Amino acid sequence: MSFEPTPSQKKAITTIDCPLAVTAGAGSGKTRVLVERYLHLIDYGVQVGDIAAITFTKKAAQEMKDRLRSMRPDLIESLEQAQISTIHSLCQRIIEEHPLQAQVDPRFRVGEEWETKVLLTETIEEVVAELDSPEALGTPLEIANVVLELYETMLSKGDLDFNRPMAREEGVEFPLLQLGYAVDRVLSLKPTTEVQKRVLDDLKEQWPGLLELMQFPDDEFRLEALDILL
Repeated sequence: MSFEPTPSQKKAITTIDCPLAVTAGAGSGKTRVLVERYLHLIDYGVQVGDIAAITFTKKAAQEMKDRLRSMRPDLIESLEQAQISTIHSLCQRIIEEHPLQAQVDPRFRVGEEWETKVLLTETIEEVVAELDSPEALGTPLEIANVVLELYETMLSKGDLDFNRPMAREEGVEFPLLQLGYAVDRVLSLKPTTEVQKRVLDDLKEQWPGLLELMQFPDDEFRLEALDILL
């Protein structure tokens, strides 16, 4: 079936002299455009070995390779070594080819998601154990779970700047991590009166929203959330 690109698609396919970002919704023909762009680069004189095509999944990478093979049988042999893969596979290939420079054991392998989570939790526990008074923050496992949850939240937002203070007022900084420890410890308390139960229930309900506010880049939002909390 012939492919007639729209003006926007054609621009995405043929623009190669500058950085280019393309956004498109589901079912809009992204894979076909990427395939056409790949072929355009080859026709322009770029070697297959000089092109890195990164996909989100292994399935998508295989689909792209299959389409290229069907459209350009003359490239079947060179496509066997083509770098069309996920970012994990690309990094794995680079490290395997340059283990000394990467200072990584060449016998390494890419860990499964559950394995990396276990290793990260163990690492956090080791760091917590080296603190002056870790018992003041809870058990190592409790602290590790809080840190892991915050890490995954920041990772999902593409923000791993752990050193950035979350709010500032009159020279006082309130790191989100430290605040998270305090709030989680409070929420773990067992109320002994109705008043305590009501206060804890209110905090439990408001905390997720306040946490979101304190992640805004605008200091006004952060201070507002902090005022509500304090």
